[in-house]
Amino acid sequence: RKRGMKSRDQIQLCMFDLILCDNDLLYDKPLHQRKKVLHSIFPNKPEIGVQILNEIGVTPDTNLLPLIQQSVAAGCEGLVVKKLDSRYSFGSRNRSCEREM
Repeated sequence: RKRGMKSRDQIQLCMFDLILCDNDLLYDKPLHQRKKVLHSIFPNKPEIGVQILNEIGVTPDTNLLPLIQQSVAAGCEGLVVKKLDSRYSFGSRNRSCEREM
């Protein structure tokens, strides 16, 4: 339990990617395939504390500021922007994944 949390505080599991499933490494699969596996395994049930995070299609010309503001207003830290065909890269950031805050 995190310091300062009370036993009645709710914990929410928010998922947006999956790199291991049943001992199968998925990191070399494109993001859209990893998300398909994620959705097939985990139910999106916010009422019990499990949430698959929403996907929002954007282009290089998309103004991210309103999306970031919506995300922060909803209690999130920001946005993670990934290319649908990106592979997972351990321990480093690359041009396929950017964090916007």
